[in-house]
Amino acid sequence: DLQTIQGGVTGERYHVTQAEHGAVQALPYTYTAGDTLYASSTSTLSKFAKPSANAFYTMGTSGVPAWKLPRYAAFDNTTNATPAANTATAIPFNAPSISSGISRGTPTSRIVIDTAGLYNIQFSAQFTNTDAATDEVIFWLRVNGSDVAATAGVAQVPPKHGSSPGATLVSWNYVYQLAANDYIQLVWTTDTGDSVIATYPSGTSPVHPASPGVILTATFVSAA
Repeated sequence: DLQTIQGGVTGERYHVTQAEHGAVQALPYTYTAGDTLYASSTSTLSKFAKPSANAFYTMGTSGVPAWKLPRYAAFDNTTNATPAANTATAIPFNAPSISSGISRGTPTSRIVIDTAGLYNIQFSAQFTNTDAATDEVIFWLRVNGSDVAATAGVAQVPPKHGSSPGATLVSWNYVYQLAANDYIQLVWTTDTGDSVIATYPSGTSPVHPASPGVILTATFVSAA
């Protein structure tokens, strides 16, 4: 096929060497929409097939590309939970409302990560206090059953006023590196045992959705 292709001047022809011909023959020649070619060596192109679902394109120092599927989940606690005073208690969660790669373990206080990486973990919790004195609550993070240093937060729950209990809402977040199959737990304690994690039902005047006692979300940030 190359014999009849004219070169730069009369009498010249463009041909390929055997090595060049072999390199061309080695190229991928069948594709699916979305496939990408990448240099797997200084003289070889390889096919990088599209992912099975929407994913992030990543590449390590070795130069080999990979797909990272999004990892995320949102969990609620919809019980009115009261631990004993000065007793660390891991918060159980309902099944996730949305999830991909993050699941609820056994016991249900365990949130299990299936893919190593850096994760953003956020929560909010609301309390009521029926005692006449202010109560103190403390939250912190556990990973694989061990308390994580410097993750505790302290909040004050105000006392009741008249017949109405005191109430407060606390929230903060952690950014933490996790390995595949690690599990996290949100742990809390109360000084007096008078504070309750409070869930409120939906309302009609004004109309509003239910309010879970605790909401926890976990989102993949970047690869390990």
